Formats: sequence, C-alpha cells, structure tokens
Amino acid sequence: MKFVNSSEITEYYIIRTKAIYKGFEFEVVEETEDKLSIVTMIGDYRDWVRLGMKSIDIGVYQKWINKNEAEVKIVKENFKL
Repeated sequence: MKFVNSSEITEYYIIRTKAIYKGFEFEVVEETEDKLSIVTMIGDYRDWVRLGMKSIDIGVYQKWINKNEAEVKIVKENFKL
C-alpha cells in the first residue's frame, strides 16, 4: 500500500476480469491456478441452467470452469477525477 496526495493521482480506474464462455460474457469473481468462478445476474436463467450454472442467490448464477474453456479478458474502466 502506498499513500499519496490527491494531486499526485492522474488516473482512477477499476480493473475487471471477464470470461467469454460458450458465447456468453461473464464476470470472473474468483480464480485459482487452473479454474475460474464465473457469475452473472443478467440474461435468461434458462441459458444459465443449460450451461450447468447453479443459483447461489435470487437471480445470481455461478459456475466453476477450467481456464482453458474460456477466453479471458481484462477490462479497464476509467473514471474522471
């Protein structure tokens, strides 16, 4: 951790990991050496059931997959200071 003055900050952003799995884009919420936990809260639940995803909360579906089953991408979202 490093403490800086606000005048030293030139960029503020969030980095998210996404996975393209079987034609759908999911948020990656956890990762191990060879697996990804993918999650979604949007879309047709019938698609998620068909993909073998489990309901972990109302409207939230999750599944662990092998990393080699998905295309992983890093998304950097900039915010204005």
